[in-house]
Amino acid sequence: MSLEVYMDPESVMVEGNYYPLPTGIIYVEDDEGAFPDYDYNDFVSVLLGWWTNELVNFAWGAKAVKLRFVDEHYYIHLVHEDNNVCKAYLGQTTLNGNEVSRECEFDLNDLIISLTRAVNALLRNKEFIMGMPKEAEELRYVLDRLRSHKK
Repeated sequence: MSLEVYMDPESVMVEGNYYPLPTGIIYVEDDEGAFPDYDYNDFVSVLLGWWTNELVNFAWGAKAVKLRFVDEHYYIHLVHEDNNVCKAYLGQTTLNGNEVSRECEFDLNDLIISLTRAVNALLRNKEFIMGMPKEAEELRYVLDRLRSHKK
């Protein structure tokens, strides 16, 4: 019964990257393993910002939120079920429509802690802080919002 965010700080590339934003390995892990995969590479600052904003909404009672990936066909729907149970539906959109790969119950506090850990790891990356101060400031802002909205 867990769902956690992992971001490999050693994999983050800010400079020498084809893209204008930092990329790195980022995924969520539940009891069945990594989603989308243990070596999934995406725009870490973008995902961490999006996901933190969505968790602020979820922590303050939104019935459901969607954690998106830049590669739009992967998604994680977080839903407040009855009796204060939180469920995650991990899936992908295919030509046949949305397909849920798996679902799990999770502890919201544990998810928030793991996301905070991932954001802080990126904010300790000096190359990211120096090279992208605006993006770093935006991440600090949403992280502060999450901390202040945590029940």
